[in-house]
This record gives sequence, C-alpha cells and structure tokens, in this order.
Amino acid sequence: MYRTVSTLFLWVALLPLLVSAEEDQAKSDPEQKIAQADKQQSVASLVESTRNSVVTVTVEGRDGRQAGMGTGFVISKTGLIATNLHVIGEARPIRVRFHNGRELPVQEVHASDHNLDLAIIRVSAEDLEPLPLGKTEIVQGTSVVALGNPMGLRHSVVDGIVSGYREIDGRRMIQMAMPIEPGNSGGPLLDLDGNVAGIVTMKSAITANLGFAVRVADLQSLIETPNPVPMERWKTIGSLDP
Repeated sequence: MYRTVSTLFLWVALLPLLVSAEEDQAKSDPEQKIAQADKQQSVASLVESTRNSVVTVTVEGRDGRQAGMGTGFVISKTGLIATNLHVIGEARPIRVRFHNGRELPVQEVHASDHNLDLAIIRVSAEDLEPLPLGKTEIVQGTSVVALGNPMGLRHSVVDGIVSGYREIDGRRMIQMAMPIEPGNSGGPLLDLDGNVAGIVTMKSAITANLGFAVRVADLQSLIETPNPVPMERWKTIGSLDP
C-alpha cells in the first residue's frame, strides 16, 4: 500500500509539470508549423524555378546501349553544363536530357579535372538557363537541396543540411546530412536562395544520410582554366584497339 500511494503521489506531483510542458509545446507548435510550411514552400518554389537548369546525363557503352546515368546542371546559356568526371567516363558518347524532354548530344568536354572529379561539357545551344554559382562558402548548418536522378528516378529532389567540411583524398569537401544515391552524382547542391553551393559527388557506403559534394569554388577554378577536348577525340581516350 505504501508503494502504491507513493507512486500515485509521484504522478500527481509531476502532473502540473507535464501539463505545463504540454501547454508550452502547444504554444510553440503553431510557430514550428509555420516555419516548416515556409520551408516546404521555399523548397517547392526552388525546385520549380530551377528544374529547367538540371539535366540527366547519359553515356553509351560499346554496344550502343545506355551504360550509365548521372546528373548535370547548366552554368552558361551558351551550352556549358557541369557534372562529375566519373559520370561521363571516357571513350563514350554522352547525351543530356532536359526536364521538358529535349535531348542534345555533347559536342566537347570543355574542361575536366581528375583530382576534383569535375567535368564541364558543352552542347550546341544558345538558350539555356544557368544556375547562379554561390559567391561564398556555405556555412555549417545551412539548409540545402539536391536535385538529381537517384537510382535512375529522374528529376528527384531531397533536402538536408550542411553538416560540416571534411578532407577527403586531400580535397576539402562539403559533408551533407541527406540521403544520396547513385544517379545524384553531378547534380547541384543548392541553398534556399537557389545558388549552387556544391556538386554532389559521393555517398557513404555505411549509412544512408551522409553524402559529400565538391565545393563550388573548385568548379569556379575549373571554369577559369578550360582544357577543351572535342568528342571525337574524347571517345578515343582509354578505348581498346580492336
């Protein structure tokens, strides 16, 4: 009986605290809901305004069939598209496809860097919609959005935060708390203002919500030092002699 009374007393004593906590939560919930709704609206608007600038990048195998898929994004209205070097590979024809279904063959690899795993490809176009590149390094804790084709699911979107920066193979890379899958590679990592903060490059093989992106500053450096290779020549690099 003593234990039962003691237990009842404990619960009664805690009841005002529990009620107070629930009331505080109720007061804060509307603010949280408004903030969440604003963020969702912001992400939705961002996706709508950038969808025409993000492309699917496909490469052909030696049998003429599709051998790989990744993502890229427009950085110049005159046909320059950024992606990862591992997306385009070597010695293979490359095509890009826009959200509206428009397809264009790649005319040249305008610039590439093996260490950064970056490539800039060129298509024949004069009317593309480039994404703005961020001017400063994005800070830890910033909300970000990645657009791409995870597991071949074209034009998908995922959001998360910048969880830090890490040195990987001598490169300073953005660490992201968000699920990244094959096919996201080469896609833009955007802040909520629509500026490119990085290029999605790799995912963790151990956990789902961990990915890495090349910094936009490294892309800027590559833009300033082009080393163009026409596709006819690119398709012979690393190819086997029959």
